[in-house]
Amino acid sequence: MHYTSDIEVTVLRHEVHCSTWVSPLLCLAIHPHVQWAAAELELVGGTVKFDMDDSYAAGPTADVFRVAGELARRLRRYCGVELQPAKSMAYNADIGRLRTYLNEHPGLGYSTGRLDDVTEGAPAGAGYGIMVSGIPLGDSRFVHDKLQKKVTRICEGVNKIQIALRCDHDQTLYAMLVLCYLATLTYEMRTLPPDVLKVHLRRADACFVAVAATATTIDFAASDALVQRRLRMPKRHFGGALRSLETTAPAAYAGAFCDVVPSFVPHTTGGERSVSYTHLTLPTNREV
Repeated sequence: MHYTSDIEVTVLRHEVHCSTWVSPLLCLAIHPHVQWAAAELELVGGTVKFDMDDSYAAGPTADVFRVAGELARRLRRYCGVELQPAKSMAYNADIGRLRTYLNEHPGLGYSTGRLDDVTEGAPAGAGYGIMVSGIPLGDSRFVHDKLQKKVTRICEGVNKIQIALRCDHDQTLYAMLVLCYLATLTYEMRTLPPDVLKVHLRRADACFVAVAATATTIDFAASDALVQRRLRMPKRHFGGALRSLETTAPAAYAGAFCDVVPSFVPHTTGGERSVSYTHLTLPTNREV
């Protein structure tokens, strides 16, 4: 999935490797320079965000690489922190435009983000993208590949727990299913559109229902609609509390949207500087 608008946007992803206890000190040291970079890109409709030791810069291609280069120089000079372009990735919905820019500036050292089986120079739509705070941002193949792999890991994990507990601890197995595994895709449900997640959530739902059947000895998949509905009802209504991820995804996505809308209103952060996203152009096309 990617969004395109009237402003051409490139996203860069950097990683800064450090031990856990150093992370808070790293944040304090680089904060003034990150603020400078964010202010620079906000002038052209972009932004810079750091998620602990992962950094992201988004905006017009030339401006993103200009600001990223200057930020790297500042961090090296004042903080002793090295940003390594060779370990960083870039993504643009117009992958041809990004590839042309990188070819014209070979000294930058960046590569396009893509799946492991996609070679440099592959056509658009082949599997280009990057991970942004755990969420896949890229073309349709990239997004669905990453989501498929995550659901596979979740299903493997819950099946491993099922094998370990089904003989002696059915109640514990059911409790872990409802209280632990049911929430493993909440982050994606709040961040990605429901139509993108539908096929993956349906697969996870089927896996969870199968485990619930093991724990209760009830074949829910073969049961009538009333039994299946009661399985999905909350505990306070004497249901199984195993809500359907596919069914609740639209509500989760709408709730997250309502949570972030206030941040788009011009405001100040800690009295330091004003922030406004009113200059951003809303997407004019969405590809899934």
